[in-house]
Amino acid sequence: MIALLAALAWADPGALRAPVGVPGAVGGYHDLSVAAPVAKGWWLVGEVRTAGSFVGASAGRRFEISRGAKGWGFDAALAAGLGFPTAEPSLAITATPALISGWFGDNGSASLSVAAPLQAKIIGGFEARLPVLFEFQGGGRAGHLWIGARFGMGPVWTPGLDLSIYIEPALWLGLALPK
Repeated sequence: MIALLAALAWADPGALRAPVGVPGAVGGYHDLSVAAPVAKGWWLVGEVRTAGSFVGASAGRRFEISRGAKGWGFDAALAAGLGFPTAEPSLAITATPALISGWFGDNGSASLSVAAPLQAKIIGGFEARLPVLFEFQGGGRAGHLWIGARFGMGPVWTPGLDLSIYIEPALWLGLALPK
């Protein structure tokens, strides 16, 4: 199968980039990811392609770079993991660096980010997928529940194929657990 990762066998640990640092899920047109804290500052993210053609797991960390007046801030995130294209049994490695800037309030949030959910199939033939996504996310809090929307788009380069454009509308949910 030619360019399996480019066509349909990939997913993104996007829940790590939600504007609020609470356990949550991001469900989009192409993929679903769920994030939960596992240790101080570390998160485990599961991701699946909505067509079922890719399942993966990543470990990641989000770093608060700066916080200014009234919630404005700048964060960085990094996740790495393994993925399993189910359409053609194989193994892929993933790495997702991201920069996130925005307003992170107690009852609302809005952010702009750039992320590169890179993937390379290493068993079952070599393939790579090299996207750069520009994302806008916003949402609000109602009690313990956060709900919002995300829109991401950007170029995707797959060696051996033409450049393509990726578009991902998504909803995100978060659960602010009582402290």
